[in-house]
Amino acid sequence: MIPRQVIVVALAVAISLLGDSTLYAVLPSHADQLGIKLAFVGVLLSANRFVRLLTNSLAGYVHDHIERWWHFVAALAVGAFTTAMYGLFWGFWAFLIARLIWGTCWSFLRLEGYATVIKQAKEQGRGKLMGVYQSIVGVGFFAGSLLGGILTDTIGFRNCLLSFAALTLLGAMITFVELSRNSSPREAEKVRNNQPPTFSLSR
Repeated sequence: MIPRQVIVVALAVAISLLGDSTLYAVLPSHADQLGIKLAFVGVLLSANRFVRLLTNSLAGYVHDHIERWWHFVAALAVGAFTTAMYGLFWGFWAFLIARLIWGTCWSFLRLEGYATVIKQAKEQGRGKLMGVYQSIVGVGFFAGSLLGGILTDTIGFRNCLLSFAALTLLGAMITFVELSRNSSPREAEKVRNNQPPTFSLSR
């Protein structure tokens, strides 16, 4: 049976990817409309990866010293803000700032998502549970590419991204309720004293 907390965290991360994956589908074809030169599209789509060379280590440090679910939910909320930025502020510099912030958020989301799986899984079932987690997150990325393209054509880029931002914020709120309900001071202390190894990965 899949732990409820893993499902909640995986769904929250999947939803947070809607805005990011929309850009991969829409930005190349709508760059002019968004005030961005086509030559800079690649820079914007890769900026979130380059910033993680620094922020992956930051996420690892925070993971080792702060109760994990607080900054996980914070990363979801800030991720919703960056998705809203795509819809509200157009142009190269606005998108670049949003992409850098999103890359920072993703460092926390990915690390804490994996840490949740490791914490919840039995030793012999970690591979299976990690596969389930990755599958749910992957659906979010691919759904964002498809739905983002369809919604951009039907309701416009701005409305599409603002809708995804609202969904991400709702996911953050639900995750906050779920994790706070299943957390206790004793459990938090246990987590701090038994951290899984810090690691940094790139998508």
